[in-house]
Amino acid sequence: MKKLIIRSAVYFTVLFVLSIILKRFVATPVILISGAVVLALFNTMLRPLLNLLVLPINVLTLGIGVIFVNILTLLITDGIFDKISISGFWIYTLIAISIMISDGFIRHKRIEEKLS
Repeated sequence: MKKLIIRSAVYFTVLFVLSIILKRFVATPVILISGAVVLALFNTMLRPLLNLLVLPINVLTLGIGVIFVNILTLLITDGIFDKISISGFWIYTLIAISIMISDGFIRHKRIEEKLS
């Protein structure tokens, strides 16, 4: 549960900052909180299965397939929330890469805590 809350908070921060910076990504903070929680749920439960399915593509493309898995989870979250407006493939890609980087920081921090 703690992992889901931390991941939701990080996703909200990433989505909120990107919604301020990007003009083609519009959502209210309340909707972003809900979207971040749903995205965290999808990334916790659905993304490992999707990563397993895309494993051959990841091997061939040296990991670029992971970006498309993140874009898919964003598309599903965007489909659930009508009030989130993301327009354009490159906006989805930028958000997916930002979320991927934030996930890396979360995993790195947890590994550091376990080692110390």
